[in-house]
Amino acid sequence: KPFDLRQAEAAVARALEYHDLVVAKRRYETRLEELVEQRTAELDQALDSLEQAYRTTLQALTAALETRDAETHGHSERVVTFSLRLGREYGLSAPSMKALEFGSLLHDIGKIGVPDAILRKPAKLTEEEWVRMREHPVHGQQILRGIKFLEGAAKVVAQHHEKWDGSGYPLGLKAEDIDICARIFSVADAFDAITSDRVYRQGRPYEVAAQELDEWAGRQFDPKVVEAFHRVPQEDWDELRRRSLMPKPHHSDWQPVAATIESQLNATVS
Repeated sequence: KPFDLRQAEAAVARALEYHDLVVAKRRYETRLEELVEQRTAELDQALDSLEQAYRTTLQALTAALETRDAETHGHSERVVTFSLRLGREYGLSAPSMKALEFGSLLHDIGKIGVPDAILRKPAKLTEEEWVRMREHPVHGQQILRGIKFLEGAAKVVAQHHEKWDGSGYPLGLKAEDIDICARIFSVADAFDAITSDRVYRQGRPYEVAAQELDEWAGRQFDPKVVEAFHRVPQEDWDELRRRSLMPKPHHSDWQPVAATIESQLNATVS
């Protein structure tokens, strides 16, 4: 067949056009990927900023609540630190760690509904007063109800007084029916309570706390969580407590908010 130059030129032109389209497509895809990465980074930064704003507000709320109960001052912040270290040792996922953090911070938010006459009573509570005091997990759950990003935290708030053997309150949940974050918080909370100073006694040493956790494993505490507690070196717990007692430079960010919230709380409960 005789060589047709026009056909050859047309074939080359189609090939070049195809090549140009492929190059343009690759450039478009590359640019699109860059724009997606840029937008994703911007969204991540915005979400991080929003989460930090939530965290600051919740810290302020907790600080305001703790002014009503001087004996537990600083407790929420310490127990957040202890809970997160224990949660990491246990192997919680990132979403569960976030639920544990906010749940630990807000665990006593339901005490908003407990009158000062009961919360600050220096003497032993009557049975009727104990009934009112034991309502605070339910109050806390109701306060957080409907807040999507605090759904996991609300389980900690509602269940942090449940016990492994089913003898806790308010629902008498047992074993693995109790949310894992609430089970981890329960051990961290007890450890802080045992080792912290109180008006009526000095904080007890790590060894005493560790022994007490062992004694109550399988009754009050999830045995596997207690095992995770023992895998954390004592030096880690000591260092976390030492840091918790140091002045926090970021406190100035939320102390004005705490003062505002405190005045509103006082107006509500008085």
